[in-house]
Amino acid sequence: MLKSGYNALFHLIRSNLSFLQNFFHLGFIQASNIVIQILLFPLIIRIIGIEKFGVVMVTNSAVLLAGIFVNYGTGLSGIKDVVIHKNDKIKLLSTLSTIYYTRLIVTTLLLFLLPILYFTHLNLVYILFALPILFAETINPVFYFSGTENLFIYNLMNLFAKLLTVLLIVLMIKSPDDAPLVNFYIGISNCIFFAAIAIFTCIKKEIGVLKPNFTAIRDLLKQNFYLVGNNISVQLQQSFFLFTIASINQPLILGAYSICDKIVWSFRLILAAFSGALFPKAVDIFQTNQTGWRNFKRKINQLLAIIFTLNGIAFFIFAPLIAILFTGKSDPITISFIRTISFVPLVASLNVLNVLELLSRNKYRDIFTIAIAMLIITCLLSFIFITFFPEKYFGLYPLIIETCAIPLYLFFIRKKHQIIN
Repeated sequence: MLKSGYNALFHLIRSNLSFLQNFFHLGFIQASNIVIQILLFPLIIRIIGIEKFGVVMVTNSAVLLAGIFVNYGTGLSGIKDVVIHKNDKIKLLSTLSTIYYTRLIVTTLLLFLLPILYFTHLNLVYILFALPILFAETINPVFYFSGTENLFIYNLMNLFAKLLTVLLIVLMIKSPDDAPLVNFYIGISNCIFFAAIAIFTCIKKEIGVLKPNFTAIRDLLKQNFYLVGNNISVQLQQSFFLFTIASINQPLILGAYSICDKIVWSFRLILAAFSGALFPKAVDIFQTNQTGWRNFKRKINQLLAIIFTLNGIAFFIFAPLIAILFTGKSDPITISFIRTISFVPLVASLNVLNVLELLSRNKYRDIFTIAIAMLIITCLLSFIFITFFPEKYFGLYPLIIETCAIPLYLFFIRKKHQIIN
């Protein structure tokens, strides 16, 4: 009996080895990001103060939002294309060229829009110093290494980039006046190592440079329009309220909420790693076995529910300790925010498989429709919270937003099931 159990476990691991390896590497990427962030942010707060930390994080979120435009959905669609064409060198080269030319075009267009920021609440100096983060996203080759399921070198370079970020910030950030340079050092470190790994891969794999195929670029822009709309909406679901708080000129509230915003962002990175690793397997199961997909989806959801329920309980109990870790003091408003966001990762995790199901069906338009609905909810909810709610309840905002997303995805999934049946 025991032997048969070991055999079943061995078979389960062996049959999912590719997924487990991919998840380990993607998880390592995000884990290194999160661990270094947890170690680095408290140091930054102590040097520049919680008020300027809020400005730094608002700028960071704004540039990350621009980075979603630059990525243009290729972080997911690129994985799928690389998986399909990885054994055909010509088609793979064409795919890579189309993705990078598209990113370059979008980056150039965004740079021309920079003067518009002069009329916003964003600090233009902070934005200009944060541009390397945008450039790093332009050249980020993670989709290629994820699609080829060969993430070891990328992991190594990503770790070096984060260590260089820590070194630069520790050595160069000395006072609150240096606050605009925080995002600069984050971005420039990524630029250096992403460029290095891209050049190394091109030389090793003998990948040349193709002239831009404007037909392929146009097709990519059209195909991924709905996907990028969804990605922007997801980012705004978290960041729009942060931008709203920034506009009401309450630096302490902004700083405290920025900490919670980054905690939620950290868990989004974990879920993104999980989704990226699971996506190739999800596509395969979904295309070949609908019953198998439903069983697979149920088991994964149960696993995620257990993990993130325990995580939520831990965050709720240890909120005072987490607040001290980040700010150096037991700040009541920060503790309140942390407790109210404790179960946001749980709710977000329960929607992961719903998103992958619509992606597997290539229902980008449905995803985009959900994104528009969520964007409307985001704007309305932000207005309601800022206008009618005391600041101590601001942490409830991301929990309500994540909860609203689940029924929308389930509606479109069940709608497709009804059509098929």
